[in-house]
Amino acid sequence: MSSKYLDRYYNHFSKSRREDHNPLAKDKNYLMRFNTFLPYSYARQQNSLSLVYSNSLSPMNLVTKERSSKLKKGHFTIINPNTDWEFLCKEEERIDVLSFVLSEKLISKFSHCIHTKETKLLEAPFEVSNYDDLFIENTYKASYSETGKFMKNLLKISNSEDYELLEPNEIVLELLGVLYQEQSNYHKRIKLIKGKKEGTKREVFKRTLVAHDYLHDSYQSKNIDIEELSLISGLSEYHLYSSFKAIYQQTPHQYLNRLRMQKAKQLINSGKMTISEISDTLQFPDLPTFSKLFKKTYGITPSKLIYSI
Repeated sequence: MSSKYLDRYYNHFSKSRREDHNPLAKDKNYLMRFNTFLPYSYARQQNSLSLVYSNSLSPMNLVTKERSSKLKKGHFTIINPNTDWEFLCKEEERIDVLSFVLSEKLISKFSHCIHTKETKLLEAPFEVSNYDDLFIENTYKASYSETGKFMKNLLKISNSEDYELLEPNEIVLELLGVLYQEQSNYHKRIKLIKGKKEGTKREVFKRTLVAHDYLHDSYQSKNIDIEELSLISGLSEYHLYSSFKAIYQQTPHQYLNRLRMQKAKQLINSGKMTISEISDTLQFPDLPTFSKLFKKTYGITPSKLIYSI
């Protein structure tokens, strides 16, 4: 961790370092980096888009009118304009954070650009549009999100001297492009979920995303069934099954096997494990079952793949 952020609040837009935590101005943009004690922080009537990535050892408690969640290490959260929020942390523990607070004016310009035809943009390049609910407020695991990977990488760069040379406005434009593309894909998937109310479908998507992330986190360490995923996601077994299949075009079990096969091929290509060891590592009941699924997936048995390397 770079010492320049210890007990300092650094704003990359103004290149300023402060020891105190002053309230944020409504009409300014912030790209904040700090590693300090912050037991409490809040924003009310801010009208800004906020994205916060946590590198903290202990979780930060995020409270809004609609939700209460924990922002853990390696996760980030999205908070739309007009959402009041509070972060509550333990007084004795440091908070290591990278955060964006983007003004209503900037987001309105961005909204106009992405919703306006090219010819209109040429005729009126500096107009703005009313901000709509572009982004899904949620806490996301950075490892499985392009936006999260972007923020995680930026945090890494921020600990080097190269960070000072980066232009903050360009960082923001790149972030918004990545965020919009990813969130657009989420919106397309949400439309595939059965139901009429947009809010309900979004909630189903968020809970299904929990099951998705759990599969990625756990597929190498344990057998996972629909009952366990149901409890993890807070959806009934059939509701999770049908929603997951609609969103990802595969059942949870099919998705689990896809992850296993991708990892199996990677391990075989590495040459560091035997086929039997790979089968055991990926929680298959026996070697024939593993080999059968591998051949069905790739059209070749694991042993023949090894000989072809």
